Amino acid sequence: MAELTVYSMVLDTTGVDVEEASANFQAVAAGGDYITNTANGPLYIVVNTSSSATTVTIASQKACDQGSTHNIALAVGANEVRMVGPIGASRFNDSNGRVQLTYSTDTGVEVMPIRG
Repeated sequence: MAELTVYSMVLDTTGVDVEEASANFQAVAAGGDYITNTANGPLYIVVNTSSSATTVTIASQKACDQGSTHNIALAVGANEVRMVGPIGASRFNDSNGRVQLTYSTDTGVEVMPIRG
């Protein structure tokens, strides 16, 4: 597993240049990725440039407010961009304070975790 770098946004009057921010996308690792998570959690933008769909799985570590433990499985179609989050620490952090992500395929898939 590889650790992803979280892109931090700052609220100011200039905003974020999306084209510049796109340089922060990271290729996913074949065995999955993780980030060290804080209470308010990141958003994830997932870009799939391949010709087949992929599923990004965010591993749930504790039960949700409905009492069951279930992962988030984000389907990202061929040549699609999806966003999911924020990923809360109380449900998704493992014992090391990390959120674990895996991918059904890693070819052509990039992610950018964003924290505001």
